[in-house]
Amino acid sequence: MEGVFMIPTLVLVLSMIPSMAGIFRDVMPHLNEDEQVFLRGWFGSQGRRLGIRETLSRQFRFDRLVRKVWDQHARLFPKSRKRVVFASLLVGSGLSIFAYPLWLALAGR
Repeated sequence: MEGVFMIPTLVLVLSMIPSMAGIFRDVMPHLNEDEQVFLRGWFGSQGRRLGIRETLSRQFRFDRLVRKVWDQHARLFPKSRKRVVFASLLVGSGLSIFAYPLWLALAGR
């Protein structure tokens, strides 16, 4: 029974990756050179191990950059449906994660 909830959740989560990649691809030419190099370095191999401080600072910088990319995509492409698709997949995966415990709680009644 767990597979009934696990498989759709996995499909939704994995579908979020190409939808967010499409948003990044649309905005990438509009970012400054430093941000483009940072994104290419984030998704490419670094070739060295980072310490906890460097990893956390890179994570905070990545979070800010994702927010900037999202806002810039909304400004540059106001009628794009990619953000709606990503948000729908995110909400759907969240709901499917919480559906299994609810199913267990309410199935006994």
